[in-house]
Amino acid sequence: MRDGRTTKAVEDEICRLYLEEGLGTGQIGIRLHLSRPTIVRILERNGVVRDRSRTGLAVASTKTRQAVTSLGGQSVPGANRTFFRNRELAASSGRRSRIPDRDKD
Repeated sequence: MRDGRTTKAVEDEICRLYLEEGLGTGQIGIRLHLSRPTIVRILERNGVVRDRSRTGLAVASTKTRQAVTSLGGQSVPGANRTFFRNRELAASSGRRSRIPDRDKD
């Protein structure tokens, strides 16, 4: 059973855009003026396996990925970071994370 607002031709176009043109569910929704959940439902109903690797930063441009990843840690000022306030904790954490020497028994 199809959604009340979509025809077989529209569903076929959604599948084609997703599989052949490589558009994401959000992009298809914008192009066809349908919600993303509706697109997802139609794809599932038509047996299209969604490629989850095309979500989030995986589909972002290189410039966008670099901008987002460069923000890491900036939300907390340096003076408020745990390792900045407790140097002993930082040192012990570094020691615990090292792999022991394989030559030693």
